[in-house]
Amino acid sequence: MDAVRKVINTSRGGVSQQGVAAPNVAAQNVNLSPGLPADDYFSLQIDTTGLVEATTTIVLFDAFQYYTNYNSFALAAGVTITSEDTDYTALTNNLFRNSVHITAMQAIVDDATNVTQVLRKFQVYEGNISDPPRFIRSFKPRKASRNTQFKTNELNFGSNQTIGGETALLWTVERNLVIDLGFYYSAIVGTGA
Repeated sequence: MDAVRKVINTSRGGVSQQGVAAPNVAAQNVNLSPGLPADDYFSLQIDTTGLVEATTTIVLFDAFQYYTNYNSFALAAGVTITSEDTDYTALTNNLFRNSVHITAMQAIVDDATNVTQVLRKFQVYEGNISDPPRFIRSFKPRKASRNTQFKTNELNFGSNQTIGGETALLWTVERNLVIDLGFYYSAIVGTGA
């Protein structure tokens, strides 16, 4: 039996109830190119200027904390994660009820001379209540996907990934950086309003 879920496309302002075949499939047809009007956007800022170690791994989202608890993970001292659009904690808490279908990600590193940070990939893990978190896939930077991609401090990631409460994004970050992460999304799929 297919569950009926609300599919909200905020760029069009509408709410409709549609059957969704699987949580990773949005029940609408949208253009998946970042920056087009069909894609909404939210952003995070990662500040590592207070980090003592040379590098550390951060975990983004992980609302159910499957990855965090299973691996006894704690955010390193000196790293802050904030959101320019909404409170980061509220954004993560929203993932308890709603999944966000991310079509693309963009990272801008404040230090254009830092060539190692821009080479690092994101890793996606998903957990459940009875098993250890499992590795799903990696997002690697795409070169030359846009004319600005040749800037050494700007990265674009094609993701096409649904992020829910059980999803954790891992990324290794270096110290003394401020990184702006932008997430383009095409739909919010969930049971909550």
